Amino acid sequence: MKHLSSLCLLLIGFSLLAQNPKDIQFERQSFQFTKQGTFSPSSVTEDFFPRLHRIKEEPNPDGDSYRDYLQGIKLGIQPKTNVQPSFKTQQVSEDPPIIGQTFVSNLEFSQPNDNDLAISDDGWLVSVVNSSIFMTDVNDTSYEAMEISLNEFVLPLDTLISVYDPKVVYDPNEDRFILAFLNEFDSENSSIILCFSSTNNPTELWNLYEVEGNPLENNTWTDYPMLALTENELFITANLLQDGLGWIEGFAGTIVWQFDKSKGYAGETLETGLWTQTVFNGNPVRNAIPIEGGSALYGPNLYLLSNRNFSENNDSIFFMEITGDLDDENAELKVDLLKSEVPYGVPPNGRQVANNKLLLTNDARILGAYYEEDRIHFVSTTLVPETGLAGVYHGIIEDVTGERNLSVSIISDTLKDYAYPNLSYTGFPGDDQCIISFDHTSPEDYPGGSAIFYRKGEYSEVVILKEGTKSIGSLSPSSTPSYYRWGDYTGSERQYSQPGVVWTTGTFGKLAGAGPSAQGQRGNWVAQLTTPFGAPAVGTPSLSNTINVKTFPNPSNNFIYIDFNLDNDQILKMRLYNIEGKLIKDLHTCYAHQGKNQFKFSTHHLPSNIYILKITNAHNELIANQKIIVE
Repeated sequence: MKHLSSLCLLLIGFSLLAQNPKDIQFERQSFQFTKQGTFSPSSVTEDFFPRLHRIKEEPNPDGDSYRDYLQGIKLGIQPKTNVQPSFKTQQVSEDPPIIGQTFVSNLEFSQPNDNDLAISDDGWLVSVVNSSIFMTDVNDTSYEAMEISLNEFVLPLDTLISVYDPKVVYDPNEDRFILAFLNEFDSENSSIILCFSSTNNPTELWNLYEVEGNPLENNTWTDYPMLALTENELFITANLLQDGLGWIEGFAGTIVWQFDKSKGYAGETLETGLWTQTVFNGNPVRNAIPIEGGSALYGPNLYLLSNRNFSENNDSIFFMEITGDLDDENAELKVDLLKSEVPYGVPPNGRQVANNKLLLTNDARILGAYYEEDRIHFVSTTLVPETGLAGVYHGIIEDVTGERNLSVSIISDTLKDYAYPNLSYTGFPGDDQCIISFDHTSPEDYPGGSAIFYRKGEYSEVVILKEGTKSIGSLSPSSTPSYYRWGDYTGSERQYSQPGVVWTTGTFGKLAGAGPSAQGQRGNWVAQLTTPFGAPAVGTPSLSNTINVKTFPNPSNNFIYIDFNLDNDQILKMRLYNIEGKLIKDLHTCYAHQGKNQFKFSTHHLPSNIYILKITNAHNELIANQKIIVE
């Protein structure tokens, strides 16, 4: 039985670790980093995908102390059978996401997958895993996808190579990509490899920078980066770990890098600020996630979230805000403490079809978030107390600039374990909706990917995006539990030029090899999802024909206005061409409502000439063609 649970306060008496936010303080230092090289993926003719695997991984994010600490918590959690939910069951009242393109990407990788992706307005998709970057044009089925190793990006830097934890993001304001990944596991060699695309084509030239992984010179190294963009800047959060110690006792603090992104696109010296936690009373803030805008980038301030990710049972959510850009000398990193009526906790490991073969779910850190119309949505993996399984913790902070009211629901199943969620905004102005994607596994389902649609407090049924074909890890019978890496995160990003469209990526199980040596391996899948409201390009008949438009003033030398009526709500794209038919500008992509609408744009920068405004619908069908005269 599938269900969505919004846990009521039937779980009374959980232990909370409160902390006065005034006891948590950060300060900013200034750094500069010069470009260390350039790299063009299209120049690679041969790539051998070299990778050195450590037999004993120490120190690293999965050091023995980290695993043992979490396993001590997880061993006390047992799945519950014949569950009759005593908590409130969320009514399923929305249609599920619509699945579009799906394909397998990133054939070369190491464990865990660490999936992430970015999608451009023009349809360039960049998918990254722990050892490779995959690039394809989703609008051109004849394009042969390119995949190269992350090692190739590092070669121009002439540095030691042990790369991991890749993250990628698309900048809709600048039509560029940013790729970041980590290099090496010790304070002497640790660095962040930071790559800025110089064009909107990711197969062309990238500017490379190497950011210090031990910036405080205190024998620490950088781990677990997370990226977010504002209108003018790039933010990277990360954790500092002490040499030779595990993840728990070796944690030295969270840092936040603040970059002028325009410098990176241009290949100029990066102006950078580094926020470090200088004072805290009790436990430090861990795993702060920077939060990007939902439908568009915001700024200059930036919001961040954190929680007590190693706690068995907690209600604390740390809300943080950087109040200005690099040029603002009075900028602060402020911390506030929010309390949830629905506690979260370390999730149990995921069960597989192969008995005693468990998938590691790591801890309860926040893995995805976005900000839209004074509201923040965020997700993490959590224990579902009613079932003893892993589920998705979906939090919503309303009135972000005011009272900051927090509500939470838990997405769960009575059979499946859900883990490593992410989410992206899919709404239109005034519409609170998103698609949440995550990995799944169960004793009856091989590891695969799922998604769910949320809209204004209601959820859809869970839809399967990718079915696994085999358990992950050894297929040999075992009388004792064996633990296998599943992943550390999954990817989700809105396609800004296609409102309502989200691209996601995650991990699935597949068979590798044959005979007695066969193993269950990880695969990497990509899926295009659209909201069931106004979903574009899914092969359904057009709901509209040509429309009549009224243009004024025409000729124009300032602003021009276009009035039109629609018989139904739909997605429209406005493009401007010259008289020879060459595209001048993609002016706007929007969700237009039934009835009278007015679109305007400035002609101030256009030379005097005749232009053609073309309006197309979600299926790229021309519905209006209007001559524009600029004086």
